[in-house]
Amino acid sequence: MDDRPAPDATEAATSTTSARTMPRWLRHGLSWALAVGLLALAWFDTSEPATTPGPGDDWLGLVFLVVLATAALVVGLVTLLRDWERIGPVPALSRSVVLFALLLVLLTAALSLSREWGVHIPACRVVAGVERCGGEATAREVLSMLGWNAADVVPALDIPASFTWSRPARSDDALVGACLVLVRLWVVVGVLGVLRRLWDRWSTLGRRAGDQEPTP
Repeated sequence: MDDRPAPDATEAATSTTSARTMPRWLRHGLSWALAVGLLALAWFDTSEPATTPGPGDDWLGLVFLVVLATAALVVGLVTLLRDWERIGPVPALSRSVVLFALLLVLLTAALSLSREWGVHIPACRVVAGVERCGGEATAREVLSMLGWNAADVVPALDIPASFTWSRPARSDDALVGACLVLVRLWVVVGVLGVLRRLWDRWSTLGRRAGDQEPTP
């Protein structure tokens, strides 16, 4: 007979919780690693794309895939903001950042490929205090352009000017403008969602404190 005592309920619950927690953190770390890796690939890609489409290239298929992937990322952001209390503020915030990184990489790849169908994205430099644009922007400069517009959403903060970060590239093309609007809306929705959750939390704590006050 086995004389070893059976584990109690507390030990079993602790083991179960640990088993569930470790894979979650592992998946979380892998997501961050994936996002950083994709950003690194776009950042270190300094090659210029071809100016003419290759045989068999289908721009409609590219647009469909980009729209589908962007919609999935937006749904993911909305789900995170909705389940903020259940997931927790820190995991929800970090996952939102990962989704935003994936969005930047997706749009960078899409804009880089779209230049094969006539979309012109010139690189920009500031020379003697004057912005000069010309030539085709690299994938790194396209990624920086998206990040610059995301940082420039809040005029009061003026993040690009605070870090002396000049605009890396610009374009008057409608597709580029739509991507920039999407990036700005993503930041606005994310910031407003976080502020709303914080306001709800403070309001709940205030009501609880008022209910606990002794009546005279």
